[in-house]
Amino acid sequence: SGKNLIGLFTFLIGISLFIFGWRQDYVFVTALSLLPVLYGMITYLYGSPVTRIVSFPLFYLILLVPIPVGMVDDITLPMRYGLSIITETILRLFHFPISREGLLLSIGENELFMGQPCSGFRSIITMFSLSLVYVYINRGSLSRKSILVSSIVPLAVLGNLVRIIALCLITYYFGEETGQGFFHNFSGIVIFVFIILGLIGLELFLEKRLR
Repeated sequence: SGKNLIGLFTFLIGISLFIFGWRQDYVFVTALSLLPVLYGMITYLYGSPVTRIVSFPLFYLILLVPIPVGMVDDITLPMRYGLSIITETILRLFHFPISREGLLLSIGENELFMGQPCSGFRSIITMFSLSLVYVYINRGSLSRKSILVSSIVPLAVLGNLVRIIALCLITYYFGEETGQGFFHNFSGIVIFVFIILGLIGLELFLEKRLR
């Protein structure tokens, strides 16, 4: 049938992408080719009804595709600058002795450099993946799900901002060794907790408004 031919055509496109990415040693294209390969194979073998059933887990695999390194730098650098400026502004409002030079924050006698992990980009991807599953299994309406999905990234950015401010305060009060040691590694959980609590709170708010 025509739909099966579309599936076969999509499958062949995916195979072509895989060969191209493999020959050019381009991991992004090689990993991305998995989607049309699986989509085309399922559509060709089982038809469109089955493809619609597995559409979410199928397209969820796109989150496994590694983003090119150059693109990551282009995304994270503005995020790091933005977070450092906002952190400096907020702490200055509360009269903390903080100054900024590029991506280097100086608070008291201690310094914090806003490295690439501080952008929170990888945490955002991870939390977006987990939160997307939470929203998918949620039994709410499509409009409510759309609101929850659109709130994931702002919640992740806000959670990362809270984490950076907390790191600055702990470094200021307890020293650089304490701030850059255990708490620095442990504080990633702050973003996760912030997003989950934010999603639950937003969901309860929407449910209350609906009632």
